Amino acid sequence: MAVQHVEPLSLGSVFSVMLGLALVLALLFAAAWLVRRLQRVQPRSEGAIQLVAQLPVGIKERLLVVRVGDENVLIGVAPGQIRSLHVWQGGLPADEPAQPVGPAFLDHLKTLMAERRIKP
Repeated sequence: MAVQHVEPLSLGSVFSVMLGLALVLALLFAAAWLVRRLQRVQPRSEGAIQLVAQLPVGIKERLLVVRVGDENVLIGVAPGQIRSLHVWQGGLPADEPAQPVGPAFLDHLKTLMAERRIKP
């Protein structure tokens, strides 16, 4: 039986290693994406305490709206502390459309910006 000698850095072996590396990295990124996606999905609890909404306000800080019976509680969560910020009865407040900025404010802002450019 004849033994074949293969160059250690042939084009085929380099291509094979690069293809394997790309496949492993693709699987790694797909797994990370899937884990992040599944963390966002939260099961709806039907018990006495329900998580209604949450909003991240920083890397480790978030606001939570928790419903306990007929009461809603706005909770601030940070590393090492949890605080009740507000409690109210009934549903969540309705979203109100933003009021358009009036021309008086725009004129005032333009004059302030012009004054700031003049001052050194």
